[in-house]
Amino acid sequence: MKFYLGSGVWRLLYQLCFIRKAGSATIEKYLQPSLKFCTGSQFGLSTLISGLIQGFGSELGFAATRYKRYDWLSLIYSAIGTTCLSFAYEYFKIGYYAFKPEFVFSIACCPLPFCILFLCCSSQNYYESLRQD
Repeated sequence: MKFYLGSGVWRLLYQLCFIRKAGSATIEKYLQPSLKFCTGSQFGLSTLISGLIQGFGSELGFAATRYKRYDWLSLIYSAIGTTCLSFAYEYFKIGYYAFKPEFVFSIACCPLPFCILFLCCSSQNYYESLRQD
């Protein structure tokens, strides 16, 4: 469970607070694991695949508001999209289908509050600090 409690940190979206273009979440989520891959990550190419899936999940959150809102609502949608798509990918990659449904449900639900906490609070606070300068 240690991985899931800290999984929100991996999904930080600081740049989306000031780069308000369609595709910026996917690009950022691909650049982050690309750097890890180039520096010799132990997870190899699967890091790039995870980054693309997380980026697409983030994009879904902003696409739900048609890229018109960049506030708490779009960040929460982004956190939900990232969590759901990441879990769907990991369900098959890691083999969660072999576990009991109660355990899989707990694994699916655990990252969401932390993603919302890290994504929304940190990104929104960062954006507000940029606007004040």
